[in-house]
Amino acid sequence: MEDEARLWALVEAAWASLGVEVNQARQALEHRTPVPDEELDGAPAFSLVDDALEDFLEQPRRQQRESVGRGVDQS
Repeated sequence: MEDEARLWALVEAAWASLGVEVNQARQALEHRTPVPDEELDGAPAFSLVDDALEDFLEQPRRQQRESVGRGVDQS
């Protein structure tokens, strides 16, 4: 259970690093709550999240590289 909590903390931290607009869009999609396009600079929520996906996936990779570089135990 501790590993799962750690995983979700890493996932949320990765999303949080992408900014308020992306997170607002992600939460709207998650809860199926429409967000007016003008609140998202005119971009549909899906497009914002899709465009941010590669940056999101890079966050855990970067954290892993930094941890290994510092000699942090990943187990």
